[in-house]
Amino acid sequence: MSTSLILGINTEEVDGYFLLNGRLSYALPMLAEGSEVFLALENLTNNTDYEYRPDYPMPGTTAMLGVNLALR
Repeated sequence: MSTSLILGINTEEVDGYFLLNGRLSYALPMLAEGSEVFLALENLTNNTDYEYRPDYPMPGTTAMLGVNLALR
């Protein structure tokens, strides 16, 4: 077994890539200070021709809608 497999060292190279991500949020102070509702968008350019590791393609545009509650 190779040393890189045992130590978990990644020696594989991939091409460079550009990603554009964005996040909008709206404060909800009526719930608690620091609380918010948010919309996060990742890979806005829908670039599907990139990989963190060879042969593991990445997803296109994704969206997340959520609430962060600050409990104090």
